[in-house]
Amino acid sequence: MVENMVVIFNFSLILICLIGHIGKTRYDEYRRKNMLLELKQKASELETKILRAQMNPHFILTHLTRSIILFLKMIKIMLQST
Repeated sequence: MVENMVVIFNFSLILICLIGHIGKTRYDEYRRKNMLLELKQKASELETKILRAQMNPHFILTHLTRSIILFLKMIKIMLQST
């Protein structure tokens, strides 16, 4: 009788440990997936920032070129009128 109780107790402990291990494994997997999603989101945000930073010099160069051309046209007009 006592031996049966010891066996049942040991089996219960093993079962509890197994359930705990499975639960922890699933939780760790959940956390890993969550962290992966967060990293992908941050990578996407950084990629967007990089693309915006690359576009800004192009924008500035285009407008600067247009301004210089306009300035040269104005000088040309002023020189022709004098």
